[in-house]
Amino acid sequence: MAVPAARSRRPGGPQPGDRGRRVAVSPVVLRELHRQVGDTIQVAEPPLSLRVTGTVLNPADIDDLVAVTGRGVLGTDARRSWLISLPGGMEARSVLRGAGLSLIPRELATGASRPSNGVLDPIPTIAALALMIAMLIVAAAFAAGVRREIHDLGLLAAVGGTPAQLRASVLIRGVTLGLVGGVAGVALGILAAVAVYPALDRITGRLPHPLALPAIPLLGAAAAAVLAGTAAALFPARFAARVPPVDALHARVPTGPPPRHVSRLGIVAIALGSAITAVGAQPINNLAVSLAGLAILFGGFVACSTAVVAAVEPLARRRLPLAGRIAARQAARTRSRTGPAVAAITVALAVPVFVASVALTGQADDRAHWLPAQGHDQLRISYAARSEGEPPPAAVRAVVAAIPGALAAPLRQALFPDEQMPVVVSPRPGVDQTEEPSGLYVGDDDLLAALGAQRAATDLAAGKVVGVGRATTDNGSVALHREDFRDDTGNAASILDPDARALPAAQVDDRPLIGIHYVISAPEAQRQGLTTYPQGTLVRAPHAITPDELQAARAALAPYPELTVDAGPGTPPQSVTTPLLMLLFAVSGAVALAVVAAMVALAQAEARTERRTLFAVGASPAVLRGTAAATAGLLALLGGVLAVPAGLLPLAAVDAATRAAVPLVVPWAGLAVGAVLVPALAAAGSAAFTRTTSGSRGPTERLS
Repeated sequence: MAVPAARSRRPGGPQPGDRGRRVAVSPVVLRELHRQVGDTIQVAEPPLSLRVTGTVLNPADIDDLVAVTGRGVLGTDARRSWLISLPGGMEARSVLRGAGLSLIPRELATGASRPSNGVLDPIPTIAALALMIAMLIVAAAFAAGVRREIHDLGLLAAVGGTPAQLRASVLIRGVTLGLVGGVAGVALGILAAVAVYPALDRITGRLPHPLALPAIPLLGAAAAAVLAGTAAALFPARFAARVPPVDALHARVPTGPPPRHVSRLGIVAIALGSAITAVGAQPINNLAVSLAGLAILFGGFVACSTAVVAAVEPLARRRLPLAGRIAARQAARTRSRTGPAVAAITVALAVPVFVASVALTGQADDRAHWLPAQGHDQLRISYAARSEGEPPPAAVRAVVAAIPGALAAPLRQALFPDEQMPVVVSPRPGVDQTEEPSGLYVGDDDLLAALGAQRAATDLAAGKVVGVGRATTDNGSVALHREDFRDDTGNAASILDPDARALPAAQVDDRPLIGIHYVISAPEAQRQGLTTYPQGTLVRAPHAITPDELQAARAALAPYPELTVDAGPGTPPQSVTTPLLMLLFAVSGAVALAVVAAMVALAQAEARTERRTLFAVGASPAVLRGTAAATAGLLALLGGVLAVPAGLLPLAAVDAATRAAVPLVVPWAGLAVGAVLVPALAAAGSAAFTRTTSGSRGPTERLS
């Protein structure tokens, strides 16, 4: 088995008598075979015993089944492969053509089979959204601070302070807060990286690179925090400089621009941001452009938050409980302070919605592009130690007899006879890099029946190539290629094979197996000058094969230890591992809840004057707690409702632009959590942690 790169661990030195009979295997092999280092394992063909002297890992997939042994241990019949590094400017096709070799270029061996759009990568997107959330939180805190200090700012203006000095006093605090927060954030990030690194291989499914702390990115993160703090202080600073001194001395805060004007600009920003996000995904395919579109889109939702808060005032005239009417009226009339809180909650809750949708859509995409190894009614008989060879007829008959009603068909892949080069087939002579041509198999009605495509028997007999699966033919034809026809064009967007052969074809819209998409009859293969080499036997039952039948089939092969039976479809691959997605969702959800708690606490602290007024006019502590709970629930509800389109619109825009094979998957459970559970928790927490006591100066509330 060839492995691109590996890390080995060898306990002790070689033991006497095992020279040339040693093997290193991956830990998953040891677990499945219930062995440990120092034990022996048996190889069926050639029959020999190998002593496990160490473990080896495929860095790209730590759960890969890997075994590495010495040269010549498996005999001369073992299939060999080489990793070849060519000098610059040399082409593999020109060097190795005529050698009878099958070439796999680096791009196909190490690259992903499907390109992914950068905006669908949750990690950089979440990082950008986290920066925006931090800016919104700081902006809301600064806005609240400026409103609380409006009288002090008025005194500063009254003694001769200029608007520029007022702006500077607020901006300096923003720079200071950003610097302190940036340094603290970098320190916490380093501690988190050190804590997570030991488990990073299990989270990502691959060996991580050595932990590094590059200075430039860390300084960039701190600089981004300073910029975020400064940007967050810009609007409050501008607001502080524009408040008339007389209003400031009387602590009168202007209500700001009309909500309709702000909402119109917000709607325009949402539409523009969606368009830029889509363009960044296709045709530009640039992550920076998509992130800029996301920033504009979320800025639009921030601008709309004030209008949404103002729109709840009519609820105060409805048949709501007293606490609900008071909360709706107060939120609408103090929209300049509740709007930023709703905006921060919106962006914070949009992140879990985004992550959940990306995760579910990615899993659906993996399942849509995944081809099963076999169906539930199929199994394959092959040699355990090599991929070539046709099982003895007696062995095949024994397996078929163990499964009532089963039929068997040999698997023979077509070759070009001159260099024994496998034939691969695509719908057209021009092949896009995202397409993966499939092998051509030679067979008769039995092979079609084993594949579930027996209704194409007439077309096969007529000399047509039968394509199993959707989009396997193009206007009733297919193109035959050499397997290495695009070895030296790995960087091209598409390849037109001038040597492709066009043959008539018929399509059967069944689900194909891995690598088995096309079948040609033996007479037509002979007319095309093709030869074959066997790859085992495919067996199909008239029903899903039961565990007892599978056990009986394996028992039937007991006299043939060199043969093995593979059954079942296998499991779909994961473009992003489930532990990583769970970690991202948990972190984003925890941050969202923390932001909701912070914004609710800030809004409640600012509403202290209104609650003192309510107490002064005779409101009971129960009414005060109910009002606090209703206010918290209302803010979280508005943020949760706005988070639904905020989290789904960018993905919908990308989905529309890229024409993805899998439509966007809506995380209904996540939407219910954001729109129902989070507001309920906010209301319950606010009611529980709001304490009211009466004193000489009225009630005081303490949120802890």
